[in-house]
Amino acid sequence: MNGEILDLERKASVTEGVNPGCVGQCSSPGMLCQNGGRCVEKYSTYTCDCNSSAFDGPFCNKVIGGYFDPGTYVRYSFQSPFTAAVREFANMMVPLSHGFNSTSEEIVFSFKTSEPPSVLMYISSYSKDYLAVIIKHDGSLVLRYQLGSFANPFTKILVKENVADGEAHRVNITRQDRDIYTQVDGYPVIKAKISLWGDKNFDSPRSLFLGRVMEVGVLDPEIQRFNTPGFTGCLAGVSCNGIVPLKAALRTDTNQTVNVSGPLVESNCGALPIILSSVLLEQDPWALQPDTPRFGYDYLTGAVIGVIVAFVLFTILALLVLLFLYYYRHKGSYHTNEAKPIEPSNIAKPTSVKKDQNLPQIPEETKNE
Repeated sequence: MNGEILDLERKASVTEGVNPGCVGQCSSPGMLCQNGGRCVEKYSTYTCDCNSSAFDGPFCNKVIGGYFDPGTYVRYSFQSPFTAAVREFANMMVPLSHGFNSTSEEIVFSFKTSEPPSVLMYISSYSKDYLAVIIKHDGSLVLRYQLGSFANPFTKILVKENVADGEAHRVNITRQDRDIYTQVDGYPVIKAKISLWGDKNFDSPRSLFLGRVMEVGVLDPEIQRFNTPGFTGCLAGVSCNGIVPLKAALRTDTNQTVNVSGPLVESNCGALPIILSSVLLEQDPWALQPDTPRFGYDYLTGAVIGVIVAFVLFTILALLVLLFLYYYRHKGSYHTNEAKPIEPSNIAKPTSVKKDQNLPQIPEETKNE
């Protein structure tokens, strides 16, 4: 500070009232930021930054979803053709500015539908690489990866049962190089491995589609089979490497990277909001206990309080009336500053009581004399 290095640790050790070991609110066990929300430390509390989360609310626990009609789709653009060409020409093996990593993906979303088939999510590229999560005609959930031009697409059946049952399902897909980890709902995590013939890089990502694929170019026939008429249902909590396309489509009007075609209505997909409280019920002064009346006191107590308040008001009013009558009891009389009348001159002045002690005392003559 001002060119001088301050030894704060030494000052803290000799300052009264300062103790080591402060970890802040964000490091405390009571921190409630969820679903990828970033904790922002403040003086005596914290807030949750939900910009990079697919959720909203004070603790990033309010799910953001959208209801899709047949033909409705959301398109999120990763990069322009010019940027992709420059990257390919310069062989820049670096992550995109939007957060996409070519060697790993972290995808999480929820869906609910009753009408198969459909394409839930599709990530295209300027090359032949793609990623797709589809629902087949029998209702099974399938993941398809195409990495590289020489290997066959990696296909993994995530759920054999019918997921188009009108119930909400949660999907989590994580890839690290050639290792793929998948989980649906509460089922165990399944690990799979991409063949060595396949590439471990997702080259030149182009767009992310939700609901339906409307990409220029040749589409894999296996994907095209399930692309019509489109997804009918609800998608929520969509996140891909920190990118939240559905939230960007529903909450920002000027985001040029997101394009929505068709009616898209915001919905929580039937999920109930999570109610969190950092204070226990018996310790919360604003929480009503089971035996506590609705308004904090019964009607008898309210009546007694009302009588006391009325008596106090009546007493104050009576005191005010008495003070008014006391100060205005001589109403009609007034005082002036006129001079007092002069006394007549023939009135003899009273003799002084104190007499001179040195003068001789002459006896007074009697009245007879």
